[in-house]
Amino acid sequence: PTDVLLTTQGVTNVLVYEDGKVHKTPVTVTRRGSEGVMVQESLGGKTLLLAKPDILLRATTGAPVKILSHSNV
Repeated sequence: PTDVLLTTQGVTNVLVYEDGKVHKTPVTVTRRGSEGVMVQESLGGKTLLLAKPDILLRATTGAPVKILSHSNV
């Protein structure tokens, strides 16, 4: 889904949740569609944050994150 992408200053990232912390990971979008995006990087097995951009931005500033559900998409 496109709600995993956060683009700031021309760089597109996904937010990966690991060991109780959030890490920005740069990605290269290779395709976009109505239901999601395809990126060049392998993200299999990673827990990605899915939220609107304002929430993703707050997560990058150290705001606490609680995983509400875990989905294998």
